[in-house]
Amino acid sequence: MAFGNHQGQRPRVPRKQAGHTSASDQAKSNQKCLAMQELSTQDIRGLLPLVRIVNESEIDHEMVDDNTTVSFEQMKGAVGSLIFLWSQIERELAESLDALQIEGSSKSAHGIARRLDLWSNQIKSRSGQRKLASRLTDVLAAHLRDSLSVRNLICHGLTGISAKIHSEGKDARLTVELGDIRRSLTWTELQIMFGWMSRARWLIRDLTTASLEPDNRHAENLLREWEEFPHCQ
Repeated sequence: MAFGNHQGQRPRVPRKQAGHTSASDQAKSNQKCLAMQELSTQDIRGLLPLVRIVNESEIDHEMVDDNTTVSFEQMKGAVGSLIFLWSQIERELAESLDALQIEGSSKSAHGIARRLDLWSNQIKSRSGQRKLASRLTDVLAAHLRDSLSVRNLICHGLTGISAKIHSEGKDARLTVELGDIRRSLTWTELQIMFGWMSRARWLIRDLTTASLEPDNRHAENLLREWEEFPHCQ
């Protein structure tokens, strides 16, 4: 099942001015929430780090239908969705590092984990006493690191795919095995993970823009719509 805009089109630099809320900003905010509904997915109840992230309080029960059937093709599509989302996130990290113009920019930072660490450390150091920016950076970086672990398990250790043919049957799932790690990754929790991942690149952009904003009030106002992340306001 295809998800979202596979062209990955999004505005490029120059980035928007902090502290200004317009009709177009509100429309973009709505698109971030609607993106949650455009994804195909799977799950992750057994993944090490995600046991901490995915919990009952993060589940949107209106979005997740436990009684739906899930085809084999949908399960395969979820693997593609995960790779596509990470491609978007990695590009956004690279562009943000270039915008920050720091030593060791995206050209010399090899690997997703390295870029994520470099970006999050820079945003934290630039945020200073801005509590919202600092908290959002910590939350986003932790979620992305855990999601990256899931990506690596699926890309390097996928051993099985099962569908959910009957609505009352067991949840569709992926089976992964890497080293001494063996897990079942179900459709429902990957749906949840893909929801916040579809908005992550926009939060990376806004955190970067806010870190370049000298006015603390404007910087914080730019991030207000993200206060409930990973939930969608």
